[in-house]
Amino acid sequence: MSSLVTRNRHVAEAALRPWTPAFTHGDLQIAHVFIDDDEITGVIDWTEAGPGDALYDLATLTLGHEEHLGDLLAGYGTDVDLDMIRAYWSLRSLLAVRWLAEHGFDPSAPGAEVDVAFSPLADRWNGHAWTQVTPPVPARSTTSDLGAVSCSGTTACTAVGSSAQGSRAQRLLAERWNGSAWKMQPIPEPAGGGLLQAVACPATHACRAVGFDAKGLFSELWNGSSWVVRPVPLPAGGTFPGLNGISCTAADSCEAVGSYDNGGTFLPLAEVWNGSRWRLQAPSTVAGAAAAGLDDVSCLSATDCEAAGYAQTTASTEVGLLEKWNGTKWSLQKKVLPAGDTAARLNGISCITGPVCETVGFHEASAHLLALRYSSR
Repeated sequence: MSSLVTRNRHVAEAALRPWTPAFTHGDLQIAHVFIDDDEITGVIDWTEAGPGDALYDLATLTLGHEEHLGDLLAGYGTDVDLDMIRAYWSLRSLLAVRWLAEHGFDPSAPGAEVDVAFSPLADRWNGHAWTQVTPPVPARSTTSDLGAVSCSGTTACTAVGSSAQGSRAQRLLAERWNGSAWKMQPIPEPAGGGLLQAVACPATHACRAVGFDAKGLFSELWNGSSWVVRPVPLPAGGTFPGLNGISCTAADSCEAVGSYDNGGTFLPLAEVWNGSRWRLQAPSTVAGAAAAGLDDVSCLSATDCEAAGYAQTTASTEVGLLEKWNGTKWSLQKKVLPAGDTAARLNGISCITGPVCETVGFHEASAHLLALRYSSR
């Protein structure tokens, strides 16, 4: 589920931010809090108490009850980083899955804490309305997800994602639209498995998909008849890499963007495909930023690309980030933060000749949508 993995990478970046140690309960579930009318009368099970991040307790208390988070924070008495709360929600969920697996339970079995099935979904626009189309799923899979799609014509679209059977490892998933139906395509797995997060098809016989695997990064190339795995370089010392977006103007001209961890700091990542290999580029960085990354890219030519993402400029401020590739280097185009807000992020971008770009995302801790049209000159 590439879209889920992308989101988890984003919340992981939040979890890596510095925090001030405090005395914490460590397992502050609702079941451990006694209440009489509107008063707390007791808190039990302090076996995991100790120094920690106070927001972890708040996240544990509200896990599965997001609708009450606002009420809790209203009485908390200080500013709270909502990205950290969401990061700890993900961490608690993943720890629950690990505990179930280590103690002989199938996390996907009925009655366990994780009992969710996903099926791929596709909608088709005919110029007037959207129509739902159901893609096929691999035999015996319990979870399937298509996280990215690209079309080179009305009868030629390719979507990539993943599927899994129960608690088994995820497998790559690729499907092709021929104008009337979706059909699955055989796609080779990189050694150790991997996940595809983005795809671009500049022609009916050419698609390029990017993602990450156990060793770092990889790509898949569609030549009109089959998929082929191609390696993607990783910056020296880089860990936790991800390529979130890709744009191709030709089969031999693609740009892919994402982020990677460099000693505890997430940095923007950009790579170029020249028809035979991927090559690292050097995206622009925001001076003093604690973390930054690129989520999407749109190219008009091999020498004209725009990328969108984010930069955490202070402990409590995150801005939307726009960068430009001119064929020689990446440069900072714009930082986006609506007046009075403390958080903004740009997740998608599309540019047309003019040149005019539309970029979309959210601001103020996901509470509001964000859209911006601008000239890339």
